[in-house]
Amino acid sequence: MDAVVGAIATPDVMEQRHGPVCGAGANREGEAIDMKREWLVYLGLLLVTLIWGNVFVANKYLLQFTSPYHLAALRFVPAGLLFGLFVLIAMRREALALLRDVRWKMFWLCLFGVVLNTLALTIGQQSVPAGAGSLVASTNPLFTFILSAIFLGERPTLKKVFGLALAFAGVVIIVRFAGGQEFDVPYLLGFIVLIGSPFFWAIYTIMAKPIIARHGALVVTATTTALGSIPFLFLFA
Repeated sequence: MDAVVGAIATPDVMEQRHGPVCGAGANREGEAIDMKREWLVYLGLLLVTLIWGNVFVANKYLLQFTSPYHLAALRFVPAGLLFGLFVLIAMRREALALLRDVRWKMFWLCLFGVVLNTLALTIGQQSVPAGAGSLVASTNPLFTFILSAIFLGERPTLKKVFGLALAFAGVVIIVRFAGGQEFDVPYLLGFIVLIGSPFFWAIYTIMAKPIIARHGALVVTATTTALGSIPFLFLFA
């Protein structure tokens, strides 16, 4: 028995016994870190959802006191200044490399992702309630799906087609019957203008996808916001 105990306690055997245990511990630590990061991602998505959901309520309230053009400027001029400072201080080289690489594409990203997207949202919300407006904006995946199939060659599946068609039908029904107001011409026109917002954002998403893959999401988003806010400065004139 003493010989067995002595053999088990030798350094070689102890290393063989405890090596895998240490490896398992390291694996558990890695899994814990991955889980923490996953929860942070979900928390970030929840925060984005809460902020984005309140945008429609805030827009509808502020449209009582200002025009949709001034509201768009009030939203993006401060954001553009902050992102512009961030780019100049922290990402100047990355932003210059981005502009050298895709100069004209950045023009279209700013146009669709910032200017047209924001104006369609604020103009359309003049006659569409906040709740219905948020549902209209949720059609963005539908437009992204269609444009991805056309321009990126992504193959649509029957599940995706059915799911998106069902979701879109639900949005239309809710907008039509739960808008809280008469379905008249101004409401219909507001709905048509408002649906341009997710459509323009889908165009931005498709165009930005390969650029983000090369340069990174942060520099593309920051530069697009900073440059895209410039046209709104003229709305204050």
